[in-house]
Amino acid sequence: MSSDSGLVKADALLHEARDDVAAFDSLLEKRAQLEYEFNSLADACLLEKVAQVERIEERLEAMIARQRDKIQSLQNHKPGLFKLPKARGVWAEQCQQAQSRLLMLADRLEDVQELKHGMGSKNSRLQVLAVQKTRMNHQELAQELDEAQIAVRVHRLHQQQLAKKKQTQSMGLGQSLAIER
Repeated sequence: MSSDSGLVKADALLHEARDDVAAFDSLLEKRAQLEYEFNSLADACLLEKVAQVERIEERLEAMIARQRDKIQSLQNHKPGLFKLPKARGVWAEQCQQAQSRLLMLADRLEDVQELKHGMGSKNSRLQVLAVQKTRMNHQELAQELDEAQIAVRVHRLHQQQLAKKKQTQSMGLGQSLAIER
């Protein structure tokens, strides 16, 4: 009779293990689907960010070109020696302001270009911004994805703990058998 109860117990454990595997497979499938959806949205957002960076870069380059033209025009219209000192002071101030603006625009262009050239790295600032924007705009999806990822981690951790427990038990059983001999 004890062998029948052992078989029933083994069948129940086998059935439970199959259910666990099926549930884990379902969880992995759900996580993969959520990751695909989230990554698709993040990729679309990244493309928008790339286009935005390129537009900003073009605008800054055009503004720099106009500012250089303005500086050239100011240089061409330098007040003569017979102009009042006030006129020369105003002209010098205008030149200084134009140069300052040109330097500011050049610094901004450099920042934008660094951002653009950093796009090749795996976790570029643009990718981080795109993921943040996707998380903000699709909070429910991000939360579902986070929950699915946590559930997978918890399941794997649980499986590791069970495997260690079984290994410890089998080692203990092996040692007790060795002592009994």
